[in-house]
Amino acid sequence: MIVRPVKTTDLSELMKITQEGAKGMTTLPRDEEQWLRLIDHSKQSFASLPTPEKNASLSFLMVLEEADGQISGTSAIYTPMGYDRPFYNYKITSATNVSPEHDIRVETNLLQLANDYNGAAEVGTLILRTQFRGGGRGRLLALARYMLIGAFMDAFPEQIIAEIRGWRDPVTDSTPFWDAVGKRFFTMPFDDADILSGRDFRFIADLMPRIPIYTALLPDEAQQSIGQPHIDARPAYEMLLKQGFRFNNSVDIFDAGPCLEVYKGDITTVRRTIESTLNKPLVDASEQKPTSIVSNVNADSFTVAYGYDSKQEGVQTDPQFLVHAKVQVGDTVNSSPLGSR
Repeated sequence: MIVRPVKTTDLSELMKITQEGAKGMTTLPRDEEQWLRLIDHSKQSFASLPTPEKNASLSFLMVLEEADGQISGTSAIYTPMGYDRPFYNYKITSATNVSPEHDIRVETNLLQLANDYNGAAEVGTLILRTQFRGGGRGRLLALARYMLIGAFMDAFPEQIIAEIRGWRDPVTDSTPFWDAVGKRFFTMPFDDADILSGRDFRFIADLMPRIPIYTALLPDEAQQSIGQPHIDARPAYEMLLKQGFRFNNSVDIFDAGPCLEVYKGDITTVRRTIESTLNKPLVDASEQKPTSIVSNVNADSFTVAYGYDSKQEGVQTDPQFLVHAKVQVGDTVNSSPLGSR
């Protein structure tokens, strides 16, 4: 299996991802027309590499292709945030009130509506179809984004962020933070507001309160959900932490999911990327454990796959990688080791 840029011919396969659905995935297109717009924008973005126009709105959508040609998942990078449209979130701050006469000290957190990620890049839209989960697919899709950043460092801003889906009750399917906050200001269900926010940012500024919200005034369940990832997003959250991302005291305004950030040079996969010589591909890699992740450095044929230890110097990978990446044995590729930092 390999990860590559999306193509127009992937449309029917991508619609399967939409049909299976993913609550809280606001960047996931809902119909063919939206998919086609995203595909076209992604193709233009890849074509602009390695030196895209400054501050140009870019989206790099990649897909995971199985050996039989099926598309089993997607992941993406969007940049820059906050230029074409605001990127709203709640910044968690603290306040301390003291009454010396009564020796009382009260500390509480506040949520302040903010738009302070202008110019950052966002990694997102990581989703796998249910029947394909496992086998290192989610990891490959996630790491492919960092291999793209490492291959074209000058095309991406210094700051990289990631928003994780917030906590949702697995039994009732309710969103505690939305029920306590957003529901008070929007006359629509959570999922409708979440989807609409992906298309029209203005209604957020129009309807959300500008004054800080004291978390102590919220129900306990809502307070406890602030900064907590959705149970299905926990693996993605853990992978981000391993890549050097850190929680930055910002949360999503609808479900209070955590927002994480990192400088691109500090991303584990980017920091450990080296140039390697491509050796003869493996005939069957299915029984071997991958030791690295490999990519070429050409935008028009950018491809990512797992790599394996070679008895000689260099790196081996699946034959499909050579076909999609348009490289040959002996060519130079980028590789980054897997495992502990």
